[in-house]
Amino acid sequence: KSELQPFLEREQALFHDLLLPSTSTLFENVEDTYVNLVSKTKSFLTFALNEFPTASHFMLTDDDILIDTLRLLEALPTLPITKFYAGQVWAHHFNSPRLPQRDPKHRNYLPPEVYPMSQLPPFAIGPHYILSADCAEFIAKNRNQLASVGTLEDVSVAMWLFAIGVHPQHSDQFMNARLFGCVEHAVSLADLTPIGIIEMHAARTTIKNENSTFFNTHSTMTTSSAAVCDKYDQLKWVKTPRFSLLKEDAVVSLDPDGGQSRAPIAPLTTTTLNIK
Repeated sequence: KSELQPFLEREQALFHDLLLPSTSTLFENVEDTYVNLVSKTKSFLTFALNEFPTASHFMLTDDDILIDTLRLLEALPTLPITKFYAGQVWAHHFNSPRLPQRDPKHRNYLPPEVYPMSQLPPFAIGPHYILSADCAEFIAKNRNQLASVGTLEDVSVAMWLFAIGVHPQHSDQFMNARLFGCVEHAVSLADLTPIGIIEMHAARTTIKNENSTFFNTHSTMTTSSAAVCDKYDQLKWVKTPRFSLLKEDAVVSLDPDGGQSRAPIAPLTTTTLNIK
């Protein structure tokens, strides 16, 4: 909105934490709501390609993510630069397919007339995933023709890329705290509160600085024994879970007759991405 532009520019000038489009028309018809996630993703990828035309990869994240940017940047040169789509793939993580939500009261409701299939395709969940530039360009160039899978932005991306033969790759270093708590080795950790992001980042920074001092001075000091998650506090660090995929009903959904049906486990097309 134009009335917000001066405030956004002030925020960027002070903290350098925003990406502002050079044209104000790019996002003008995209209201920042959950139901507009698909439109927001299309608009962001269009913006990113326009603003950073030489970038090899693009990462889409929520605002409750902590990224170990140094490790991610170190890994980027080793990643494929075409047909690459990776993140946290639940179908791989739990070795079971995700099912469409058939409850009309649920915000991710998918009526059969919109999505008639019994299983969702493997997809990298929306909080954090990486696309190579060609995948991003395919979505941006065809944004007006690509239909969404309900409000499910992450499933929509998977369906679009499936059309050009790109399948999601799973990385164990993309994790979410609601299910797995604090994960020290995570390159990207989702579901964190602002306090959790600040404290975990501070712990990582302290450990890295101490390690750097040790190796740079060749002294006899030992590196810190304090781990990144030593001060982990679930109530302070993690957003309140809305659901738990660890429960038995994780792969059970209601059928149109009101009973419960379990989808058969289909062969997965995902492969594992390793970031050191």
